Amino acid sequence: MRVLWGLEEQMIWEQMGGKLRFRTLPPNDTNFVFFNKNNNYEDVIVQAEVENNGPQIQAFAIMCRANDDGWYEMRISNSGYYELLRFDQYRKDEGKKAYINLLDKRYNSTLINTGLEKNTFSLSCIGSTITGFINGEQLYYKKRPMGIEDNTYKEGTIGFGVLGFGKEHDTTFNWIEAKKP
Repeated sequence: MRVLWGLEEQMIWEQMGGKLRFRTLPPNDTNFVFFNKNNNYEDVIVQAEVENNGPQIQAFAIMCRANDDGWYEMRISNSGYYELLRFDQYRKDEGKKAYINLLDKRYNSTLINTGLEKNTFSLSCIGSTITGFINGEQLYYKKRPMGIEDNTYKEGTIGFGVLGFGKEHDTTFNWIEAKKP
């Protein structure tokens, strides 16, 4: 586990069968990420199914091409928004904003099941094209199927994360997988 912000003691997690349940305690904002250090990929599709068990002020993330320099990250929120980001460790070390939004802002989407519903989301990192999918549908950006061109990171591992925004947080990752395209 890597703590990007928040306190590690705010994270409570447990494994239930093949599922991972995460809870965070208030009052601070938290961002916890987990990486699979056993595998390294150039082209990969990361997919996960998440289930919200609690408050609506939280987000779930999946990552690809994670390495010491940074990674690509897709976030969805049970309140209906998504983001596609690039994390830059060098910027963080310099005390600058480490996340760069590849879409300019967060977007709302009716593809996201809000409330206590399950969501499946995918992040595709193939060549220099970064693409997102929610519940089996490719996301659109500027009225076209999303395909963001960025070649900052060429390889790395996969990961997932949970974010809480000042309140408690209760999420279950039912499964997560890496697929070769």
